[in-house]
Amino acid sequence: MGMIRKKTGAGNPRTGGVKFEYRARTPEQVRALAQRQIGGRDSYFDKSIVFFTAREGDNVLRILPPPSDAEWGHYGVNIAMHYDIGPDKSAFLCREKMLQEPCPICEERIRASAAGEDDFADSMKPGFRTAIYVIDRNQEGKGPMLWNVSGGLDKDITKLCIDPGTGEVLPVDDPNDGYDLSFVRTGQGLKTKYDGVQFSRKPSPLSDDNDAAQQWLDYIVAHPIDGCLVYHDYDYIKKVLEGQAPAEQESETATAKPAAKPAARKPAATPAAAPPAGRKKLLIKKTPAAEPEAGEAADGLPSFEEVQQMDEDMLTSLGEEQELEFPEGFDSLEAFREWVCEQLGIEAPPPPAPAAAGKADWRAKLRKQTS
Repeated sequence: MGMIRKKTGAGNPRTGGVKFEYRARTPEQVRALAQRQIGGRDSYFDKSIVFFTAREGDNVLRILPPPSDAEWGHYGVNIAMHYDIGPDKSAFLCREKMLQEPCPICEERIRASAAGEDDFADSMKPGFRTAIYVIDRNQEGKGPMLWNVSGGLDKDITKLCIDPGTGEVLPVDDPNDGYDLSFVRTGQGLKTKYDGVQFSRKPSPLSDDNDAAQQWLDYIVAHPIDGCLVYHDYDYIKKVLEGQAPAEQESETATAKPAAKPAARKPAATPAAAPPAGRKKLLIKKTPAAEPEAGEAADGLPSFEEVQQMDEDMLTSLGEEQELEFPEGFDSLEAFREWVCEQLGIEAPPPPAPAAAGKADWRAKLRKQTS
């Protein structure tokens, strides 16, 4: 899509006839800016991928099918992730579960378990999720978005695809005669609930606009989910695990490649896959920044004061964008804000941040906390 220019000509009578050549931003430019990575955590998906986050209240989605040559056996791809790794709490695809290759995190977990460090070992267990391409009926203009759902929710949705009486499979992702999925989201963090999950009783086409439907299907065929996964190599993950490699320094060895056997969950870094057609990637060069003052945040994160102004939805979106693992809910909005600041290293103005000593020795700190 080319750049769109609009001239005001004689002007709008309400503006007094001002003359100005307005250059509108394209959807691709806005999308790239909205999806740019902030913070220092590694990414496990191609950075051009647009993620779907269920809104509070009613949601209506259409699950998109896998490419016809996919061997997933499901409309989504299961992924296995390790979370909160290293001083920057990065997340990585589990190389053992996803590629059947050595994984330094799994090896460290085995060592910790043998040493009797059960809590520490448990913190490195891989988690499982399912990545699904969906169309949000409330914002179809965004096109295919990736919904990273918990294994439990995906299991519940899958059960709805089977007729309990006949055992027949409901073709919910059929682009011609599929079924929309609806649910109501309530709560936050681990207290998030998806109530009233159900498929429409009547089949419908993916879109009444055949051109739009074809564009969506062309996109998912050109960018299959398993091809957008990003893997870091063994040595890089091990360095992050030991606190030696800053996650914000993108690994040149990170690659995007299909998993040998799809498994379930989040992160990794710079993918080798080309950006999706019509979705241009904005490459941001990161330069060393000065040490932030107390109350200020580095890496483009909001300041302490800005976090205090956020409501529940904004905090949830920030946490999901930064790939935080939410605890079992919060007693108050203030507690939620405090937890987000703590997880992202955003400090309150009064007390200056303590010396950064010990950042590399994050594992020792975790052991003390769990001992």
